[in-house]
Amino acid sequence: MTTEGPSTLYHLTWAYQVVRDAWHALSMDQQCDESAPWDQWEPLEGPDESAGGRTRLLVEAEISANNAVRGVLHHLRSLAMIYPPDALQDSGLHPNGWPGFAAFTLARTLLEGTALAAWLLPADPGERLYRSARFHLWSACEQRSGGATIPPDERGSVEYTQRLAKDAGFDVRPFGKDYGHGRNIAIYQGGQPKPFHSLAPVRCLIDVDGKSLYHQWSATAHYASWAHQPWTSLSLARGETGLLASTLAFEDKHVELAADVSSIVREAGNAVGTYYGRKTESFADRLEQVETHLRTQIPTIRRQLGRPDADPTASAVAVSRDSGG
Repeated sequence: MTTEGPSTLYHLTWAYQVVRDAWHALSMDQQCDESAPWDQWEPLEGPDESAGGRTRLLVEAEISANNAVRGVLHHLRSLAMIYPPDALQDSGLHPNGWPGFAAFTLARTLLEGTALAAWLLPADPGERLYRSARFHLWSACEQRSGGATIPPDERGSVEYTQRLAKDAGFDVRPFGKDYGHGRNIAIYQGGQPKPFHSLAPVRCLIDVDGKSLYHQWSATAHYASWAHQPWTSLSLARGETGLLASTLAFEDKHVELAADVSSIVREAGNAVGTYYGRKTESFADRLEQVETHLRTQIPTIRRQLGRPDADPTASAVAVSRDSGG
């Protein structure tokens, strides 16, 4: 815990509150430029009979993107409350008040939500249509594979979504193996299936860094041993009857996480704001200030923790990358 100036808890809570409020304000802004992509659907070309499928998929893209926007807000609200005041006591951090891995699991879901919202709302309506078809075919197949039974004519069913994609002019066919719930459905281009994968929006949002963060945070959320091992402290139990395991606090990693979240939310906000023609300058400046402030705190925190130049989790990440895991 920092002893120079405000505590680590203060920096974290302040940062997530600022990011939360900025995201909420941007998503609620109704001053949308009518020349922005959100109101420009007409450039799509195709036969008249395909208009219904195109329009429906474009509407579905906006609905799903805005669902993701709201989900990101919910996760930011949780992150703003995850570092309670009682986590800091006179003796230092109290383990019952420190969130540990939970913050990283929230961040991983937030990364997917921000990336999806931006990915589903590109300026070009043809690309937006293509992405919407890929995403909603995947969604329908995922729901079916979970055992849900939906009437073929009902919105969200595989049959309904497949029909929309075909009406919009896409080549839609089954691919892969049948694991007992029917083969998955995807758009085909050049004779190859183009299914949706959650990493595609992440890569589109923040490129290589996005893949790395998604990899690390997913491993934490899925309890991969390589991700948890550096955080684990082992000691002999009383009477040497066994090992006791506890999770190290690693305050610097939590501050680094908050800085990464600020960067991710800024990029997604810029993309969503551009689609709706909202002014994003003050939003982006504010989140950049938050990120910069947090990153300047990390060296101070590590110095006070006695490891000024060391990130104890870096070696585990490097090993995982080398092994392809």
